[in-house]
Amino acid sequence: ENIEQQHILYKNELKFKSFSLNAKKEIKNILATKLNIDSRKDFRHLRIFNIDPIGCKDIDDALHITKKSDDIYEIGVHIADVSHFINKDTYLDKEIELRGSSVYLPFDQYHMLPNELSCDFLSLLVNKNRYAYSIIYEVDMNLVKIKNITFQKSIIQNKKSFDYDELQDIIDNKIIKDNNIITDIRMLYDIVSKLSKNNNLNTHKLVEYL
Repeated sequence: ENIEQQHILYKNELKFKSFSLNAKKEIKNILATKLNIDSRKDFRHLRIFNIDPIGCKDIDDALHITKKSDDIYEIGVHIADVSHFINKDTYLDKEIELRGSSVYLPFDQYHMLPNELSCDFLSLLVNKNRYAYSIIYEVDMNLVKIKNITFQKSIIQNKKSFDYDELQDIIDNKIIKDNNIITDIRMLYDIVSKLSKNNNLNTHKLVEYL
């Protein structure tokens, strides 16, 4: 398996050598960073959740939905704020650029970022405070349109992690138990279906649309 995977990396000119000592020093400094809660919009009170493959640890985006009034809804897309911690033209930045992207193979994963960052410190893990870029959509369902979009640097806390199969079961009403976050998911699915004029959305298409 390892030989085959190395062949795939070599054939596609993908470079995933170990990070240099200089880059590792920068990683150590990043891991020692304390978050300044007061410097950002605080969204930690929201029912934020992520949708990813089973076992995913490098969670880089999450969602929330809030009903503001009878026809007005707020949908948030929260993206892990990697750029706050990795400065341009540092050793780490240059070595990440050489990698280009993360690669997912059947038996292994090769992350663009160091594992301790992508799968832990910067990952939007459940019940962890994390810096994010938040895109907030104000949706008017009376007009079936997005009325307003704002961008904010934020601090968030993911409340629940779902895989695609779990989400599909919720949408298909195969999960009978009801709580706020499951209600949020069904509400989000209904709104996105109407906005996209697609009544046959599956979970992958739902995530792609957002």
